[in-house]
Amino acid sequence: MRRLGHPFPLAVNPHVESVHAESLSWLVEFDALHPDKIERLRDQRIGWLAGYTSPRLDASGLRLANDWIMWLFALDDGYCDESTHGKDPGYMARMVGGLSCILDNPNSPAPRAGRCAEALRDVRLRVAERASRPQLHRWTCAVRDYLFGVVWEAANRQYGQVPQIHDYIAMREHASGIHTLFNALDLNGGYEVPTPLWHHLDLIRLRRLAGYLVAWDNDLYSYRKELADMGAMNNMITVLAHHHDISLEQAVEKLTDRHNKAVDEFGAVQERFQAAHPHPSVRIYIDNLETWVSGNIAFSFESTRYVQDM
Repeated sequence: MRRLGHPFPLAVNPHVESVHAESLSWLVEFDALHPDKIERLRDQRIGWLAGYTSPRLDASGLRLANDWIMWLFALDDGYCDESTHGKDPGYMARMVGGLSCILDNPNSPAPRAGRCAEALRDVRLRVAERASRPQLHRWTCAVRDYLFGVVWEAANRQYGQVPQIHDYIAMREHASGIHTLFNALDLNGGYEVPTPLWHHLDLIRLRRLAGYLVAWDNDLYSYRKELADMGAMNNMITVLAHHHDISLEQAVEKLTDRHNKAVDEFGAVQERFQAAHPHPSVRIYIDNLETWVSGNIAFSFESTRYVQDM
């Protein structure tokens, strides 16, 4: 497998082992996934994704971050890539409707919301305890975009349709769930990026570039798994190979080129934005984005979740 490069630092959170065990117990408590699949997440050391991508969080912040990552994997394994539901956009839309009700009002009932509903309710309540109103709004909006993304992917699978390149780029950052994680970086870390800076075009671009990097890198590392599960039509390698009529190896080269250009642009935008806005929260937040890119690559390269043969 090709290992992608980056100029960003890499470390691991000292609380990762204990939090990994606690989050797996949390999945069991809320019955969010079949026990056999929970044990597989244990073996895949899923907690190390949070450990690598959030190395400076305290134990409570890491626990919330990791529980949410576990929830995303539970939904993915239980309903998306490894289930017949992942080819049924009607079913997924009904389930997403119930989950959206929980986002809007965590005290509301959620019929047809699926096995992950009560775990989502728990996370939603805990996020509200830590977050300011702007932070809570940012996070819930990102989760709603993610849920729309999984329905879009299900429709592609149902029709055997490889998305157009521009459609895939636009939707992948939502369907990957990465913005649900980026929009919680400051609330998990106990700080807050001021609203005017959060909505600054340069910081929006930095989030988007980091989201591209994480999503595209994941497409590379997860390609073999996705191909075995559902045909990998929702994968940048498939999209590039199909629409450019090239081999998988050539598609990987094109993806690597996109990755490297995004890294270069990230550095240029970061330098400009931080020079103009030397706010302490901006420096911390951009450091968090960089760590997510490097940590995601480290986790993806090491976890047994992904076949290491590309």
